[in-house]
Amino acid sequence: WLVCLSKQEPMQQSILHNVKGNLKLSDLPAHESLIKQFCTKEIIHWTTLQETFAGEIAAETEIFGGEKGAKRVEDLKLRVIEHNMLVISSYYSRISLPRLAELLCLSADETEKHLSSCVVDKSVSAKIDRPAGLVDFSTAKSSDWLLNKWASNIDQLLTCLDKSSHLIQKEAQTYKVSL
Repeated sequence: WLVCLSKQEPMQQSILHNVKGNLKLSDLPAHESLIKQFCTKEIIHWTTLQETFAGEIAAETEIFGGEKGAKRVEDLKLRVIEHNMLVISSYYSRISLPRLAELLCLSADETEKHLSSCVVDKSVSAKIDRPAGLVDFSTAKSSDWLLNKWASNIDQLLTCLDKSSHLIQKEAQTYKVSL
């Protein structure tokens, strides 16, 4: 549970995959299922997860009991949202905000709030176009990449221009037309 409650970062992912590879995890099928869900690149529906693991959450009084229990359940929900945001950003380059909210099972305002926090944490690279209602998950391009792309485009343009000029000259010579 504690691995799933920790923030999504490389060390957490490493520990999560190490726990998944542990042979003793097969003795705990509920925990194995939970770890498997967080390791796969699939959307986890919070309501389904909450219903599936309600007994486990209630039984874990050391983690989910007492004063901090409700906060840890909220943290688990935030981790599920983070996981889903990363999964969606890996599959989509552009998505509408209502569709993103639908996939995350949240309202549009909550979706925008959670997306903004993921962008601030730099776990997701995204831009929100509020007037169009779109979210663009494309990564920022470096200046070197942009210059190389521009130079490549100019090279293609000059090659096309050279071919066109050659064909025009060939036609002029074939039909003995002066330019």
